[in-house]
Amino acid sequence: MSEHRFEADPSRVVIVLPGIRYTPAHPLLHYARLVALSHRWTVREVWWDAPSGEVDWLAWVGAAARDAIAAEPGRRVAYVAKSLGTLAIPVAAEQSIPGLWLTPLLGRPEVRAAMRQLPPSTILVGGTADETWDEEAARASGLQVHEVPQGDHVLEIAGNPLRSVDALRAMVVAVDQFFTSLGAS
Repeated sequence: MSEHRFEADPSRVVIVLPGIRYTPAHPLLHYARLVALSHRWTVREVWWDAPSGEVDWLAWVGAAARDAIAAEPGRRVAYVAKSLGTLAIPVAAEQSIPGLWLTPLLGRPEVRAAMRQLPPSTILVGGTADETWDEEAARASGLQVHEVPQGDHVLEIAGNPLRSVDALRAMVVAVDQFFTSLGAS
C-alpha cells in the first residue's frame, strides 16, 4: 500500500480509497481530488496492491481505512471512496465520518446496515446499470443519493461518450456539493 498526498489546509484531510482496479488516477477520483483541493482540503490518496487468494475484503479495507484515520490525529477527516473502497462504510459509521461513496457495494449486508449510522452530509452515488447499485437500499438509507441513469460501475453510459461526460460533470457537481456541505470548519 502506498499513498499520494496533496496539501491544502492541514487541519482537514479527505482520504481517498480506490476500487480494486480503479485507482485515484481514474476520472471519478481524479476530479474528486481536484474539487477537494479547490475547497482547501488536504487529500490523502491510498493506492493499494490488493492481496491475492482468499481475502476478507471487509476486514482488509476496514484496516486500511482505520490506518489512514490513525495517521491523521487531531484533523477533521472525510472519505471519498469508489467500489471496493466503500467497504470502509462500517468504519465511517463507527466514527461518524462523512463520505462520498461512489458505486458503493450495496449487496454487502454490513454496508447496508452501517449506512443508517452515517452522517447526513454523506452522499451515495450509483448508476442504474450497475449491478452493485441498489436504488431501493440507497434511498432507504435516508442519505443523499445521486443516481446516474443508465450509468455502469464507472458511471459511464455504454456506447455514449457524450452522455458519459455529462454524467461525469454531474458527479463533479455532487462532489462539490459534498464539500460545500462540510463547510469551512
